[in-house]
Amino acid sequence: FIVNTEEIKSSNNNLRLKSSGEITGSNVLFTAGRIANWDIIGDTLSSVNASSKGIILDADASTPIITIQEDSNNKLELYHTTTNDWGLKGISSGNIVFRLGNANQIGGFGITTTAISSSNNNLILRSSGVITGSNVLFDGGKVGGFTIDSSKITGSNIVIDSAGSIQTSDYASDVKGWKISAENNGFAEFENAKIRGTL
Repeated sequence: FIVNTEEIKSSNNNLRLKSSGEITGSNVLFTAGRIANWDIIGDTLSSVNASSKGIILDADASTPIITIQEDSNNKLELYHTTTNDWGLKGISSGNIVFRLGNANQIGGFGITTTAISSSNNNLILRSSGVITGSNVLFDGGKVGGFTIDSSKITGSNIVIDSAGSIQTSDYASDVKGWKISAENNGFAEFENAKIRGTL
């Protein structure tokens, strides 16, 4: 080493310690200490405050992880364990709310290249346009030309009401249209009727 009033340096200049505070090294290994408020602990570099909020870079050879966290139960993790276990996870209150990588899910829904499905497959949305649901509630929108609201399904000239009636949109009693209703223990009105069998 060469020592002068301004620095201590190796003969090949691979390591230089200057009086200004500058350290230059061509092959430096830090296994502990701090750099710009980052703690060095083995293969981990972290900047975390007293409440556990911060960033952790873990270079573990088997499972490297980058973590950005509010605390241990609320965080984002970018990780790689094996070819079958890798990706990005969002965790809230200790629960995984989304995961992208070898497995894909958002809010308990699985995601593939062609479908989004609930964990029990009670609801499946396919890219082909097919929607499968075991317990579906529609209170708005359109299906096959019919308009849906919270109490009825309406077509161009027919109304199916949840109160128990089917009628034409232009129905007016004793005037026009027709109606079949559950009211008054069963009611029907037509202009003309043809009945086969027993009446």
